[in-house]
Amino acid sequence: MSDCIRVLIVEDGTEYIERARRWMGEGFSFQRAGCGGEACRLLDEDSYDVVWLDMDFRRTNPDLLLGEPESPRRGDSSAEEAHLAEHQGLYILSALRSAGHTLPVIFSHDFSEMPKRWSRLVQRLGPSLDWLPETADPEMVQTRFRVWSAR
Repeated sequence: MSDCIRVLIVEDGTEYIERARRWMGEGFSFQRAGCGGEACRLLDEDSYDVVWLDMDFRRTNPDLLLGEPESPRRGDSSAEEAHLAEHQGLYILSALRSAGHTLPVIFSHDFSEMPKRWSRLVQRLGPSLDWLPETADPEMVQTRFRVWSAR
């Protein structure tokens, strides 16, 4: 189907892909990547219209996390690993942009309480970014996918 919106879902579980398959009707297809490295590989191998990106990857094997561990408590490897996992979506987005992937990315993370952080993120990693709150309903998700895939 040529009008099919192809969505790459990057998450450490299966909640988003299960939700997307349940919520979306015809006109959408989904592929899941469980980590940033897999997302980069899939984007190199195939084309997608939009990426739906989780922020927190605490369930991912630490060896698969992208980026360098950071935390306010340097030297505490468990705190550094937790910080890296909790912010993994940002590291994945940075890796996608560094690899030349400029397609729209929609975070599944509520940035409403962090307008300065969101503004800096858009300035640094491009204007084709958006976010969905965890409470997003099917209509909101479909609308965002359609709007961003049309750009």
